[in-house]
Amino acid sequence: MDAGVGPGTGAVSVSTRAVAIGLSVMVVGLSVASYAMHLLTRAADVGTIAALDVGDEVSLPTWFASGLFVLAALALLVGRQKASAEGSSTRGWLSLAVVMLALSIDEAVSLHERFGSALRDLLDTSGFLYYVWVFPALVFVALVAVMQLGWLRSLPSRTRALVVLSGVVFVLGAAGLELLAGAGDEAHGTETLTSVTMTAFEELAEMAGLSLFVVALVDHLSGFRFHLVFGRPASASIARR
Repeated sequence: MDAGVGPGTGAVSVSTRAVAIGLSVMVVGLSVASYAMHLLTRAADVGTIAALDVGDEVSLPTWFASGLFVLAALALLVGRQKASAEGSSTRGWLSLAVVMLALSIDEAVSLHERFGSALRDLLDTSGFLYYVWVFPALVFVALVAVMQLGWLRSLPSRTRALVVLSGVVFVLGAAGLELLAGAGDEAHGTETLTSVTMTAFEELAEMAGLSLFVVALVDHLSGFRFHLVFGRPASASIARR
């Protein structure tokens, strides 16, 4: 994927391999740092460091996850340019970019958790239904999946497979592990080592799924030259190799 900023300024190549390695290092690094922090602070009997905690609303891992959604949205907008240059439909690319931006906001301010607490109080749910927000979220995911079927079918088989895999990994982390952790968190709180471990795997799966989605998009856009234009439009084109 090549980026041009205005006319006559050249292009910057984006390596799929470099993106994959960079995101993998960040995901594993943040996850390990968070879990190690919990183990060390427990051993020393001191408070946790919120900035490193994957389960904290205001932390580096949360900022990174929110940034991944934004990065995915930007890649989708570039994909929209590519689809337009090829004469294909751009609706799916744009709509999914909007969804990614909305999820970035949700991740940054934890809207789903606030909604979940209110819904749990309203319905008086417990046990595996303790994190009841998961069910409306799964309905939302299903609706988005149905709406994006046309876009998914339009992708090359390799990209389609990676996108589906990334979605499965993300949903298993965000919804599956959240449901499993519900009963224990209700009974024993969220400060137990079991809860901390479940949260670590949950957030790891979410960040890994998002990273794989970004890598799939970057791989799909390989060889495409897009333009960042300030002040006046510039056409997008497929770069000749």
